[in-house]
Amino acid sequence: MKLTITANTTVGMALASEPRLYAALMSLGLCCVDESTVMWTMERLLGTRPPALLLSMVLGLLVCYAFGTAWYMAVYARTSGPIGLA
Repeated sequence: MKLTITANTTVGMALASEPRLYAALMSLGLCCVDESTVMWTMERLLGTRPPALLLSMVLGLLVCYAFGTAWYMAVYARTSGPIGLA
């Protein structure tokens, strides 16, 4: 079903017309939640000084990349066959 996006289009309408969007939205949501969780935890443990903030940002980004890499490998393996990190 082709959907024309207008000002009245809801997320539910877009997902109903294109179910493959679920995976992209889920991966984006997981990345944001995980990165924020790492930053929040580091802020609680180390405070908000600039070095602690920088460390929490770097660790949060690494967690996001780890989930993104796992997601990419799962999708690629499902569509093209086995894949490895080499």
